[in-house]
Amino acid sequence: MFIFCLNIDFQKLYIYTETGILLARMLYKELAEECGKPIEVSDNGRYLIFKKSELSTEISLVEITLNGLHLLKKIDFKKEVLNKIKEKETQDVQNYK
Repeated sequence: MFIFCLNIDFQKLYIYTETGILLARMLYKELAEECGKPIEVSDNGRYLIFKKSELSTEISLVEITLNGLHLLKKIDFKKEVLNKIKEKETQDVQNYK
């Protein structure tokens, strides 16, 4: 088991052993520029949700591994909702005919 520590202000990830020995120190500046800051952590601490700002409709799912932080997926809620509305309207039109 490992301990992962994030320094959000300096965009650094530290990985420690259970006994407190530092194994790795990594910068995640590029990921922070692309995805923003972490706003949530999963219960097991393996996944993070990043968001650029409070007003942003896009979030990024990021995985923490021994090799660093890895972007898994970006989700834009506004696009997803608009696509669902368009699908529903198309179905309604087809059902009406």
